[in-house]
Amino acid sequence: MGKSKASLYKILIERLELALSMGFYLEACWLAHAIFEDRTRSIVANSGDGTEHGKALATKIATIKERFEKTKTLVVNGKTVKNKKSGQKEKIPKWHKLHTVDIRVFDRLDKWRQDRNDLAHGLATGEMTHDQILDDSKELAERAKTLTREVCAAARRVKKHATLASAQNAEITD
Repeated sequence: MGKSKASLYKILIERLELALSMGFYLEACWLAHAIFEDRTRSIVANSGDGTEHGKALATKIATIKERFEKTKTLVVNGKTVKNKKSGQKEKIPKWHKLHTVDIRVFDRLDKWRQDRNDLAHGLATGEMTHDQILDDSKELAERAKTLTREVCAAARRVKKHATLASAQNAEITD
């Protein structure tokens, strides 16, 4: 991530925290969702072929979790290894960089996304009272405060490993 992008996320997270402190919970949730959309896009793009990067947040989370599950069954050492389950030789998948990510972050992000969608549908249908909206949006915004930092850190780790892998491959071919 370039310096301008890093400073942009610092500003967005500061705005999210300011909105939370001022009681603008829906705004904080909106900012968090924008961050999550972009950072999961980055993780998908930097952990493989990036074919799912333009999809919905739910699809990107599912892609990340699927890729992570595939890497867990392999010894990631840059060589062809045996799959522990099938015994067949397989190539290391392109997205082996995900081994540096705590996948539980994406379980919590998926739960946050579902809860945010429930809130949005409740707002749209008018089924929620003002107090319910306030309580739910406050709880979502508070969860987002921690989760945004964790998702941004995961995106930085994946990008760092992708960059290192590219540099190592360039050295080998030179």
